[in-house]
Amino acid sequence: MTAQHPSKWGAARGMTASPLPCEAPARGGGAWWGLLAFVLAGLLSLFAAGGLPGRSEAGDLASRWQARYARYLHLDAPRLAGLRPPYRSRAWLGVMIETAPLPDSAAQAGSAEAEVDAPPQGDGRPQLSAQGTRPAERYVRITNVLRGSPAERAGLEAGDMILSFAGETTAHGEETLDRFLDRARRQEPEVDVPLRILRRGEERTVRVRLATWPTRRGPEAPHPELDLPASAPPSTLEEAARDDVRGRRLAMAMAYLEEAAQRRWPSPAEEGLDADPFRLPEVTYLLRHPFATLPVAAQLVERIGLGAPADDAAAGAAQAQRPSAERPHPGASGASPAHPLGSVVERLRGAAAALHLGRLEAPAPPLDLGVRALIARWLAAQEAVQRSLARLTDEDRQFLWQAISRSSPLRLEAAEWSRLLRLATTIDLTPFVQAALDLAVFFEPQRRAALRAALRAWTPSAPAPAVEGVSGRLLLAEETPAGLVLVGDEGPNLYRRDAAFILDLGGDDVYLNNAGASRPGMPVTMVVDLDGDDLYGAARGGGEEGPAQGAGCLGVGLLIDLAGNDRYIGGRLAQGAGCLGVGLLLDAAGDDTYEGNEFVQGYGLFGIGMLIDEGGWDAYRAAGFAQGASMTGGLGALVEMAGNDVYVAGGRDADFRDPAKATTSFSQGFSIGARPRGEHPGAAGGIGLLADFSGHDTYVADYFGQGASYWYGLGILYDGAGNDRYLAGRYAQGAGVHFSLGALLDEGGDDRYEARVGVSQGLGHDQAFGLLADAEGEDVYQAGWLAQGAGSANGVGLLLDLGGKDQALIGERGLGWGEAPAAGASAGIVLKIGGGLAGQRGAGPGELEPLKEAGMPPQGQERGRFGILIQR
Repeated sequence: MTAQHPSKWGAARGMTASPLPCEAPARGGGAWWGLLAFVLAGLLSLFAAGGLPGRSEAGDLASRWQARYARYLHLDAPRLAGLRPPYRSRAWLGVMIETAPLPDSAAQAGSAEAEVDAPPQGDGRPQLSAQGTRPAERYVRITNVLRGSPAERAGLEAGDMILSFAGETTAHGEETLDRFLDRARRQEPEVDVPLRILRRGEERTVRVRLATWPTRRGPEAPHPELDLPASAPPSTLEEAARDDVRGRRLAMAMAYLEEAAQRRWPSPAEEGLDADPFRLPEVTYLLRHPFATLPVAAQLVERIGLGAPADDAAAGAAQAQRPSAERPHPGASGASPAHPLGSVVERLRGAAAALHLGRLEAPAPPLDLGVRALIARWLAAQEAVQRSLARLTDEDRQFLWQAISRSSPLRLEAAEWSRLLRLATTIDLTPFVQAALDLAVFFEPQRRAALRAALRAWTPSAPAPAVEGVSGRLLLAEETPAGLVLVGDEGPNLYRRDAAFILDLGGDDVYLNNAGASRPGMPVTMVVDLDGDDLYGAARGGGEEGPAQGAGCLGVGLLIDLAGNDRYIGGRLAQGAGCLGVGLLLDAAGDDTYEGNEFVQGYGLFGIGMLIDEGGWDAYRAAGFAQGASMTGGLGALVEMAGNDVYVAGGRDADFRDPAKATTSFSQGFSIGARPRGEHPGAAGGIGLLADFSGHDTYVADYFGQGASYWYGLGILYDGAGNDRYLAGRYAQGAGVHFSLGALLDEGGDDRYEARVGVSQGLGHDQAFGLLADAEGEDVYQAGWLAQGAGSANGVGLLLDLGGKDQALIGERGLGWGEAPAAGASAGIVLKIGGGLAGQRGAGPGELEPLKEAGMPPQGQERGRFGILIQR
């Protein structure tokens, strides 16, 4: 059954799966030193190339990538669809499973959990017990029976051991899960299948009538500007696909992505939460048109990163027909495009459009830039947000506050997570965004000089009283129904007490308070600091104790710092985080440092979180869920306009795949949804975006990051220019994992991409699409395995390099490798245009040799393996 939701959320989305399986966080900072050493190594090699690049005029970013899409990747969809095999509805059993020994076995140990109707998690290999259990002794055990499923109707229970399925034993050594999943997928719907089970020591046979997998045709974002005229010449990929064998295999792989777009994941716990109202139309569109990820990602970068009006960006892209020769980009060889400072208002509007929120009104420009006019606009925003929150009961507001502020949403109990999802569908974000727009209009670049002069010219009518917890001279201190209002003078001030509105006219200030973070009782908060080298620290109301530094939690939070070399130290939910609200941190100038724990630095959950830094050489560090990251119903963006910047994320929470050596990052243009697991209902991810427009930059992450995604999310990392270095562990650098899309776009420069484990660099795993696109420069790609244009478990991966003499080193299964799934087809694609590519495959030492165009590897015809490696 599909739930009907009254809000804008319900009109635009659809609900999915549960928490990512992670170990409890391993506290401690020791792993940070390893990451920082990684950064130092990167900086030494990076800055040997020189300082900040020169500047020149830039072209239209979206049109440029649209032209590349048209020339290299656009496919003749009708022809390709004609090559697909007839679609066969999948059978559905409706259980969650793991491998386990029989109850009387002496070996008792951990197990690997999976869904019977989807590949196991991780790299697709079953995680068998580490305590020496012989693989042949492990069978399939049911961990959960989904409500309303064929398994429930047949009387199957959690804990049942499945000894045989359709007459075949389930014990197959290391292939126990793979063989069972393959066997289940190959069954016809509406057919009775016998299962021999072991329940509480007694063997019995149960017959189950399999059903058809439930589907849903969700809303799809329109992109008419990407349609090419019928007379357009074929793209490079289209020419390759005109070979019937290549075309058929590519069509099959893409068919699995389209299937993912319409698959519905019934809730294991709650009826009415199985339609996933948070699945974004943009994600649905891209799963059906995966190669359009290139221009769509560029459009989002332009609208959210540069603040280009949506209509203008679409018009520019629509005019980008296939050129005879691609327009040269001024960012060549590290040159930095001279982007003007973008509109803050248009960035917020672009973010709201990406989430398909309701209609927003263009904010009225302020007639008066004075202190009282700014306060009056802030009070009006308070009233609008209060009205929107009035539909929630006090109990609901308290629950929501506790749910988002005390821990990770992925660690909530099933009942709490279900309640959070239901309440989130009743909140319309549109009034929150409108309130943020009405305040942000004061701080548009063309208005800042006049605003600064007007604010500093203001004279108070009476001396301000002393305020406990505030040191330094105050020009105004008022208690209002909306909270405490403070105006500090141009000298240094110390703010320890939380306030709803702070205007500071200058000086080196210290903020040890909420610093523009909203919360119940203060639904719209704001800090404006005009000048000075300021410190925003983690103390009362600012560290582990609560949101801080431009976080919008159940409301709107803004922190505007217009000048100075500043330092931001946050805990959780800080530095431009939006959770059930809108959060914005704008730093207009200076060499700044951002340090945070998790859910920081442009993070969104059921809301919009944005960090915009317009100048200077900046450094970012966080434990996770940071630097342009999002979860369900959210958009998180970090926009960095200039400077040689360093981004570090991870180093704290061990990843269960290799807890001694790997940590999770979930950062740097990353989005994650909640996968169904146990009693937890699922929910799709959002949009995570990191856009850095110039400079020689270093990006350091571990598992999950750098333009990657998980479970119906969209992750984007865009770098506009410079000689950059990307360091990561796994599921990174343009990786789509489990029904999602990841993209890394690098505009120019001599770049180095390193994934020490692999499963990265244009990797699509489990009906997902991953893209790494590098426009020019002499680049180096290095990864362990399954990377550099690779697809696995019915995924599609693409590495697109458009210039320069490049090198690629891969341990195994990469450089245009389509892994052979048990059923279906995967596709791995490398398109190398100009300059040449020298590579080395295999783990052993060897010489780099030129890689030439290759078609399908041997045995691909039989096993569904498919790869394309093309050089032009």
